[in-house]
Amino acid sequence: MEKIDAIWHHPYMAGDSDKDEFPSDAADRFQVRMPPGMRDRLKEWASANGRSMNSEIVDRINRSFEMDEIVARTPEIHLQQQLSTAKLQHDLARADYEATKQILQRMEESVINSEATMQAVLQMLEQVRAEREATARPSGKPPDTRKK
Repeated sequence: MEKIDAIWHHPYMAGDSDKDEFPSDAADRFQVRMPPGMRDRLKEWASANGRSMNSEIVDRINRSFEMDEIVARTPEIHLQQQLSTAKLQHDLARADYEATKQILQRMEESVINSEATMQAVLQMLEQVRAEREATARPSGKPPDTRKK
C-alpha cells in the first residue's frame, strides 16, 4: 500500500509536476507526418527490435547520420586505400628488384666460376693430350706442333 501511495503522491501524478522531472519531458519533441502504412511498419520493426516506436525512430535517424558521415569520408578512405596499395606495390617491386639483382649476381659468379673451371679443365686436357702424344711418339721423332 505504501508503494501505491508513493506513486500516487509523486509530483508528476499529483498534477504539480515539473517538466524536468522525467528525462523524456526534457527532450525535444517533433511531430512527423508519415505516409500510409509507415506507422504500422515502424511499429512492427520496433516490436521486433524490442524498442518503443520513439526509440526505433531515433535509432534509424542516428544510423542515417552515421551512414552520411561514412559516405562523406568515402573519397578520403578510397584515396587512403589507393595510397596503401601503391606503397605495397612499390615495396613488392623493390623486393622483386633486390631478389632479381641477387639472382643475377649469383649467376654472374657462377659463370665466372664456370669459366675458370672450364679453363682449368682445358689445361688439364691439354696436358693429358701432350702426355699421350709424348708416350705415343717414337723417341727419335720431333713433337707435333700443329694445331688440330
